[in-house]
Amino acid sequence: MKYSIDRFEGETAVLIAETDELHVPRCCFPPDILPGCIVEPDGQGGWTILVDETQDRRLRLLERRKKRMGDET
Repeated sequence: MKYSIDRFEGETAVLIAETDELHVPRCCFPPDILPGCIVEPDGQGGWTILVDETQDRRLRLLERRKKRMGDET
């Protein structure tokens, strides 16, 4: 299952999916991880950042914001 990093609460990362929420120690992720990153379990007790999906999501959100602001460029 894929999750999005929703936020950090101290040393805990709060991950959300459509029907699930997990609280994972922040140390399980690279130090440069940010809210909004898409991750999935790697099957070995760790997490993999899905770089392409994260990038696509950020671009879609940016486009949506531009449209709301009336900037079509």
